[in-house]
Amino acid sequence: MKKGLTTVVLILILSSCGLLITQKVLLGVRKPTIQSTDKILKFLAKNTHLDSTMTLSKVEFLHKITQSSNYFAKWEIFDKNGNILIPTDSNIRNCNGYTHSFFKNLPNSKYSVDTSRNIFLDSTITNGLTQLNRTKAEIEKSDKNDYYLVIYWSTFMGKYSSDLFNLEKTAHNNKNTSISILKINMDFKDYYGLTNKEINVEQKVKNN
Repeated sequence: MKKGLTTVVLILILSSCGLLITQKVLLGVRKPTIQSTDKILKFLAKNTHLDSTMTLSKVEFLHKITQSSNYFAKWEIFDKNGNILIPTDSNIRNCNGYTHSFFKNLPNSKYSVDTSRNIFLDSTITNGLTQLNRTKAEIEKSDKNDYYLVIYWSTFMGKYSSDLFNLEKTAHNNKNTSISILKINMDFKDYYGLTNKEINVEQKVKNN
């Protein structure tokens, strides 16, 4: 990837739960800027009472957001073998109520398994997963885990990221199954060596 201007189109989709998303996303989203590790951890502690998160190396971070701007704030769920799961009900992606019900009801929630994507074979994760101090990290496969929930979040997504943290709590509180949770911060970190002028995120809103 060429070094220089990083342009990403951030699209916020309004669905049948559009009002809820408008209130929680549009009012919390701001223009992304370069973030220090300290500011990222303060945001995390304020919203989750936790002080740990993973992130990606610069190369894999840029690769991920080029694939889709949704990775600034998104969740993905994988089965025990690492295959990505696709919820049967499309409303689960667009409405918090449906989303939380899906995770509360696992393993009885309805979904299909897509074997074309596997978290343990995803080079972005296997090659680029790091701690915020840039120490190499790994996602560990365990027979004790029934599912793997990956939460991508960023400080500039505001309340949208806060909603993802609430989803983390819902998944954690499900005692009927074992869900391993991995949080990946998607801010433009200062040690990436980018400048605010090199970041151009075009924010748009469209109807679904």
